[in-house]
Amino acid sequence: MSTLVLACADRLPGVTPEEWLWLEAAEVRVVRGLCNDPELIARHADGVSSLVLAMCSADFVSGPVQAAARRAGLDPLGLEIVDVRAANGDIERLILLLEAAVARAQCFAGSAPENARMIFPKAVTRRALLKLRIAEYVAVPSIEPSRCVADRGCRACVEACPRGAIVLSDGAISIDPAPCDACGLCTTACPVQAIVDPTVTPAQLDAQVRTLLDPSSGPSGPRGILFSCRRSRRVETAPGWYPVVVPCTGMAPASWLLAPLLLGAAAVAVRLCGDGECPLGRDEAALERVAFCRRLLGSMGWSQDRVAAAPGDVLLAPVPGSDHADHNIFAPGAAGHVLHALAEQGSDGSAFVFEHPGSPVGIVEIRADACTACGMCARTCPTEALVVAPRDGAVEITFDGVRCTACGQCVASCPEVAHGAIALRRVASRDALAQGATRLAGSDVASCVRCGRPVAPHAMLQRVAGLLGPKERRVMQILERYCLDCRAIGSPGADERESPTYRSGGEAATMHRRDQLARVGRIHLE
Repeated sequence: MSTLVLACADRLPGVTPEEWLWLEAAEVRVVRGLCNDPELIARHADGVSSLVLAMCSADFVSGPVQAAARRAGLDPLGLEIVDVRAANGDIERLILLLEAAVARAQCFAGSAPENARMIFPKAVTRRALLKLRIAEYVAVPSIEPSRCVADRGCRACVEACPRGAIVLSDGAISIDPAPCDACGLCTTACPVQAIVDPTVTPAQLDAQVRTLLDPSSGPSGPRGILFSCRRSRRVETAPGWYPVVVPCTGMAPASWLLAPLLLGAAAVAVRLCGDGECPLGRDEAALERVAFCRRLLGSMGWSQDRVAAAPGDVLLAPVPGSDHADHNIFAPGAAGHVLHALAEQGSDGSAFVFEHPGSPVGIVEIRADACTACGMCARTCPTEALVVAPRDGAVEITFDGVRCTACGQCVASCPEVAHGAIALRRVASRDALAQGATRLAGSDVASCVRCGRPVAPHAMLQRVAGLLGPKERRVMQILERYCLDCRAIGSPGADERESPTYRSGGEAATMHRRDQLARVGRIHLE
């Protein structure tokens, strides 16, 4: 099976488009009257694996097109549609747009039943008024339970949804497709890619953007990537700018606005809904991310005009050292890697550190005098930017800035946050992104005097002792000396009561082993 491009010939430039409209990655069939007769889709697309439609009119209705695709055995959500008018009569530009649409279509992994919501669209064109309304399908996101970290306290998708379609019930996240606006905000808010919209995955975006920026095809000269809203009916024809359609431009994180620069883009712009104010109220957030990107580029010695809220008239030359993208740069958790890669290409090589509300990364700070080393911040961190691990009879908490998405879950879960134990700042720092995991806090661990297993960090026991007060010293001694299992055994023996209260884990285990050997020796002698 293969990919097919069906192109409506009614407005294609040139006299005989069949002679020049060809692609390496897909078969092309030029069909006259395609926009007026969707049944032609079912006749030509039977047996193909993916389909791209080059439509010459914006008046076509999605319902009949999707119905014809279903009859051809295709997933209607996997259709890629290119508006021929976006080529503005430039044959090379049209071919490049089609090649990019083919690359995106070939990365479509299919949809599940929960991804398709059936609607009856309102008639928005004169042609549609004269036709029977046919139901069409819109894509709604679904949840991958194996990836979701709601059990660790993550609520990023719930907080991001502007329609209240995502709820937490019985410890699990669920999506109600009825109120869902298919905006995609939850997909980029999720730090672990547990929420998936099959029509706009990181793999699809990566394939489309790489193709649009491939210098071996298309018009010569620098190219810009323009993120535009799916709701918009505006046709993007600005020279040198190539549209990438997303459900809502408000879903585009700052890392998306920077990632194409790593692939050779001269600039990146985001069209704010295209037709007016965003109905979801995301224009302000989008502008905030643009402002962050511009400041970041300026701090690295590049022109701030490489990222803008609208396409510029003149495109600069691509950034040096392009095509440096070792990671999945459009994945939700890849922001730190994108910033780090850009920092390595900075023209002046200077370090940067600044705080900005639009930063997609952050820095976690822990006060050693207030932290009890309980590790709750690390256990609830969805990206494992914070990690708690035992080390030589102690426990330590480390932080890796390149993994941090500034979600704030660590602060929300800290039991000592009221005492200033932890703080998160939306700071972009070249050093924090490059230095890897660093130690933020730690404590020696008290070990059980009976079995030698860890009891709790010393700092935590001190905090508990302060809460209980001197009147509960006997209770505190039990808490300090025995693990949970040994507390249930019963009262300690005399030799255990004489043991030191605090020891490192290694020392306590060694002492316990010596006691065991001594007991065995006495029994053997007797």
